[in-house]
Amino acid sequence: MTDEIIQEVWRVKDQLAKQFNYDLEALAAELRRRQKESGREVVNLEKEATKQNTGR
Repeated sequence: MTDEIIQEVWRVKDQLAKQFNYDLEALAAELRRRQKESGREVVNLEKEATKQNTGR
């Protein structure tokens, strides 16, 4: 049995990868651009990891 949601995620991932000629850096740059353009608040887990590692 195949999960329809997983199939959809793979399909979208494959479309995006093809759109950017399978260039991960180009894809990441586009996703960062979209993120910034959206104006939505983004959670930065790096800050939390630093707190846990330093105890601050």
